[in-house]
Amino acid sequence: MKTKMTQILGEPIRVRMSQLDDGWDVGIFGGSRTHVGAVTMAEADGRIRTLEREGHRDAFVSEKWARALAMKLRAPVCVRCGIHYDGVSKAEIAAIVNACDGLLEQVIAEEADGETTRQNDGTGRSDRELSCAE
Repeated sequence: MKTKMTQILGEPIRVRMSQLDDGWDVGIFGGSRTHVGAVTMAEADGRIRTLEREGHRDAFVSEKWARALAMKLRAPVCVRCGIHYDGVSKAEIAAIVNACDGLLEQVIAEEADGETTRQNDGTGRSDRELSCAE
């Protein structure tokens, strides 16, 4: 399992990625109350399917992550997302989304660096750990 974390508005957002035999499972949870707000499945060709709980906006993050990772990793990806902060302003929401975007960029860059390793070991699997904190 690979983990990544950032701190925003005094609360952590954590990403956990597990490579499966066929695809990836990704969990993005954080803020003041972790939960499952949305689940998005994406195929390598960019097709996605999302379930989002009523009143939640977590699909904004889960869809972006699922689509980007599936296309980059050329594999199916399931992203479960639940990030909650009480009483945030539009500017704070933008900061949370920017923090998630920054984590996604880091994950994609680190996976790109790991492609050579996976190709060379013949397994197609990566045992590399992502850094745990910024």
